[in-house]
Amino acid sequence: MRRRGKVDRPQNRKFLGFSFFGRIETKIRVAPKSLERFRDRVREITARSNGWSMERRIRALVNYVRGWMQYFRLARTPSVYRNLEGWILRRLRLCLWKQWKRPRTRLRKLRALGLPDWVCFASAMSRQGYWRMSGGPMNRAMPRAFWNAQGFAGPTDFYS
Repeated sequence: MRRRGKVDRPQNRKFLGFSFFGRIETKIRVAPKSLERFRDRVREITARSNGWSMERRIRALVNYVRGWMQYFRLARTPSVYRNLEGWILRRLRLCLWKQWKRPRTRLRKLRALGLPDWVCFASAMSRQGYWRMSGGPMNRAMPRAFWNAQGFAGPTDFYS
C-alpha cells in the first residue's frame, strides 16, 4: 500500500524532521518528534550507568550535537536550542555527581570548585537524588565556562 501526500496548512504538517509555525509568515522549526529523538540519544550518551569517562561522554555529545545542528540549522528557534543546552548541561552535572559516589569525595570536589564550606557540606551529605542535586549548587559551581574548558560545545555554539 502506498502512502499518499496530503494537502494541509503548513502548521499541521511535518517534513523531514521539520515542522512549521507562524500565521503571517511561515517559519521553520524542529518537529517535536525530532526533539524527542534528540533527547533520547542524549539520554543514552549521558546514561548514569554506562561507565564512560567525562572526556569520552563530552566528545560523543559534541559530535552528536554538531551533526544534529548541521542538519537542523535551518530552524529559527534559538530558545529551543538554549533550553536543550541547559538540559544537556544538567545531564552532565548529574553524571559527574554520580561519579563522585561518596560524600567525602563530593565534599572535596565541591570545595575545589569554590563553593562556601556550609554549601559543600550540606550538598555532600544530602540524600536528594542525582537529578535534584544537579540543579542546585552544582549549577552555580559549574557555569558554562567550566564546561567550555572541558571541551563541551552545545547547540547554541553551533547555531550562531
